[in-house]
Amino acid sequence: MASDHIGDNPSFEYFARQLAGMETLVPLMKVFGFLKGDAANAPEQLAKIRKQLDDMRAIPSEFNAHFAERGWIAYESMHMGLMAECVALANKGNLEAAADKLVDYYDEQHIEFGIVCAKNHPAFMERWEQMKFHALEDYKAGRYYACIPLLLMIIDGAVQDVDGNHGLASDGSDVQAWDSIAGHSSGLNAIKKIYTRTRKKTNSDPIDLPYRNGILHGRDLNYGNKKLAAKCWGILFAAADWAMAKESEGNRKAQLEKEKNPPPITETLTRFSENREHKKRIDEAQDAWEPREITPGKNCPVYGASNAYEKDSPERVCVEFLEWWQENNYGQMATMIICSDEPASKRRAGRYREIFDGKGLAEFEVRSVDDKGSGLSEVAFLLRIKIESKLLDIEHTFRLLYWDDEGNALPRTTRQGSWRIMEGFWDIEFAGLGEQ
Repeated sequence: MASDHIGDNPSFEYFARQLAGMETLVPLMKVFGFLKGDAANAPEQLAKIRKQLDDMRAIPSEFNAHFAERGWIAYESMHMGLMAECVALANKGNLEAAADKLVDYYDEQHIEFGIVCAKNHPAFMERWEQMKFHALEDYKAGRYYACIPLLLMIIDGAVQDVDGNHGLASDGSDVQAWDSIAGHSSGLNAIKKIYTRTRKKTNSDPIDLPYRNGILHGRDLNYGNKKLAAKCWGILFAAADWAMAKESEGNRKAQLEKEKNPPPITETLTRFSENREHKKRIDEAQDAWEPREITPGKNCPVYGASNAYEKDSPERVCVEFLEWWQENNYGQMATMIICSDEPASKRRAGRYREIFDGKGLAEFEVRSVDDKGSGLSEVAFLLRIKIESKLLDIEHTFRLLYWDDEGNALPRTTRQGSWRIMEGFWDIEFAGLGEQ
């Protein structure tokens, strides 16, 4: 059964046990003279870590206890310092001063950051333009009557996409997630109770609580204020953090279980020996590496088919990527990009479809190839993109790492890996938006 306190989440409990173990060892290490040099300040460092962990365990639950009924909840990407300040004010009875701090927090900069974080989940990526170009613009202009209903609809739709059947306003929606702050029983569940509250009569008095049913069904008329709009942004970002926690539950549980059950000492020693030998080979390959002198038009084609470029080179991988783009093969593109998802996952292909679909690659030119390190290269291109009937030129630089099959960076001279493209396609994703 889940605890009523966020500080009892499994990951907090695990870190607390680990820290307690280290705190037990430090006095013994001091007795036997192991705390010398840089290690001499270990007790002070552990005390700081203990304070930080205790705060992280206590503050989100205290925050929810004070503010959840008022429409504010803690979530993973919310600034911990802000939560601590608001809790301190609330403990002194200054709830209004705390509310003012919360409203001020949701300025353009923090909302932009929240939108970028939310985009990491496909359900919110689908609604990125609504958040960025409509809800945020209305919020900045003080058009809260327009901003608030749109945010409520975005929240409903995104939660339903994640849940599969129910939005946040539905009795059947499950907005809890294992080992989560936003998805704790005191988080989005508390908002849901406000969100779904029955509003049977038309009300013209001002409100600052997210009565979704009253607002969208035309019962609460006087809802257009900044405080309520800020609360809606907070709920949206909490829903995004919950969505990501919900989706990663299985992997996070497995990882925590793995950390709680380390391998036997013999296996650890074997791995240590293997890693030492591996490091030796890597160091030798690193010493043998020298950057290439590449000049497009001389020893590298400016444009052409991928097979015209040096085999196993970063520039050839980039051109192969561009060829897949020209064929709208987002699945193959996804396999060439470094990402935490499985290479063949449909989710990844869908993510890159969102970025590249509707942007036809008409032409490209290699502008420069720069070997930054033994396993890092940058290849700059001029990309001519067709968006509807317009041609748009973009200068884009691909960054590539040389990786093995297990995701370890290697020097290219080992010949034991392959070039993978690092994510970072903002210029392509938003191409042409400023001209619309």
